[in-house]
Amino acid sequence: MTLLARAIASGLLAFVILCLGYLYALAFASIRKPRPRSPAQPVHRFAVTIPAHNEEATIGRTVTRLLAQDYPADCFDVFVVADNCTDATAEVARRAGAIALERRNLEQRGKGYALAWLFDAVLAREPRYDAVVVFDADTVVDPAFLRVMDAWLQEGHTVIQGQHVIANPADGWFTAIMYIAFVMDNRLRNLGRSNLGLSSKLMGDAMCFARGVLEQYPWSASSLTEDAEYRAHLLQHNIRVFFAPDARAYGEMVNNLSAARHQRARWMHGRAEVTKKLAPRLFKTGLRNRSWAQVDGAIEQWMPSFSSLGVIAALNTGLIAAVSWFTAHPLPWPWLAALWIGLLAYAPLGLLLERAPLKVYLSLPVAPFYALWRTMLRLRVRAQRNTNVWVRTPRSTEAAPIVAEVTQ
Repeated sequence: MTLLARAIASGLLAFVILCLGYLYALAFASIRKPRPRSPAQPVHRFAVTIPAHNEEATIGRTVTRLLAQDYPADCFDVFVVADNCTDATAEVARRAGAIALERRNLEQRGKGYALAWLFDAVLAREPRYDAVVVFDADTVVDPAFLRVMDAWLQEGHTVIQGQHVIANPADGWFTAIMYIAFVMDNRLRNLGRSNLGLSSKLMGDAMCFARGVLEQYPWSASSLTEDAEYRAHLLQHNIRVFFAPDARAYGEMVNNLSAARHQRARWMHGRAEVTKKLAPRLFKTGLRNRSWAQVDGAIEQWMPSFSSLGVIAALNTGLIAAVSWFTAHPLPWPWLAALWIGLLAYAPLGLLLERAPLKVYLSLPVAPFYALWRTMLRLRVRAQRNTNVWVRTPRSTEAAPIVAEVTQ
């Protein structure tokens, strides 16, 4: 039994250190921020699309701010699909200046279905659109967003992910932790992958697709994580997602743990579904094509979250200590030190690179409690069934004042 415990402890230690090595390879690749050549003038015409479900309280403000983009007004239009709405989302969007379309299909419900319907409607309506951009209904977009996307499209990229920033980290410990999580996801992993020639993740918001991509590979993703599903589909065809860190969009994160639990549970269900269905196929395709981007796409789906790695490391450290106590075997101090230095330094590295507000650092001591909460939620999700229903996440407060504070 002792020998088995030692084998398990050694295997878990090696696994976590290997995962950390993978994450740090991406992190070191993210130090450099890419800069496009400055084009003389914008050349692309955009269809800016917003899928919305019962968003009458936020959609008007979002549309108004989008129409104020620092981009020629005759080169972009804002479309809103009011999907199975029971409120005045469409009417409010029209009053704000958007082209509002209404969709009602109680059999096919969800953001993925809404996007597929909206993309088809937009591309059929206007043949001059060169690219389609996707935002959430409560997103606050940096005024230069479309100019940045235009520049990278001129560089030859066809699928581009902007940087999604949590707009309200000052609302509480949970929103601050989520701000940190998005920094790790965006700066350390997405930018690292992009700089290495791999494929960044699609984040569901602040996404840009060249028209040709959507025409050749129509959006058919309908899972709870439709962005991850479509990214895997594109990777199957060797189309990579480029990450543009200077194309920034700010979204409000719910600060109510009950609402957050339901939201993250849906994401976890969706991720598990996509991983089971697409990761093995993507891995086999990558080995056959000798494509590191495709292999990495599968590994990213299979790998535990950073929170889960922390919980595994803590439990395994306890196991190692117990085995050492009962067998009088010396602790592997160098490996344990490397493990915990790597875990504890990872988030601060991302915050330093992003020049995050000082107050965000003050939330780092709460991170272990979030990691445990998230891991317990994941275990609970695995034991439950879920349905693909688009449920609007409640907003807490106006995000605009917080955005100004974050961007200072």
